[in-house]
Amino acid sequence: MKQLPSLPFSKTYTREVSFEHTAAALGNPGVNVVSTPHLIGEIEFACTYNVMPFYDDDDATVGTHVCIDHLAAAVPGTPIKIEATLEEVDRRRLQFSATITQNGTVIMKGRHDRFIVSKAKFEAMSKP
Repeated sequence: MKQLPSLPFSKTYTREVSFEHTAAALGNPGVNVVSTPHLIGEIEFACTYNVMPFYDDDDATVGTHVCIDHLAAAVPGTPIKIEATLEEVDRRRLQFSATITQNGTVIMKGRHDRFIVSKAKFEAMSKP
């Protein structure tokens, strides 16, 4: 991995959410709010894209830990904002804090760890 910027390093992403991202779409009828799994995926996306510009050719990151609080409902049709902040680097472990908001309300916040891996080694290991 190339030299990372000074810590903490934050980026914010705006993402659209729709009915297909709801708990109802995942099989929980009548719960027409953005699902917890989808929001966790948005945190993974934001943390990955935060450091992707610093990858070397064979670099990738994989999630290793998620610790979040889901604090409020997010409704489909209104964009969400995800702020991912790289807080700490310990060799190949990257630790982020992340917050998702919608219209100024904190929807989810927490911590996410990712680990830098070799794409070639990881792909070879994951083949059946």
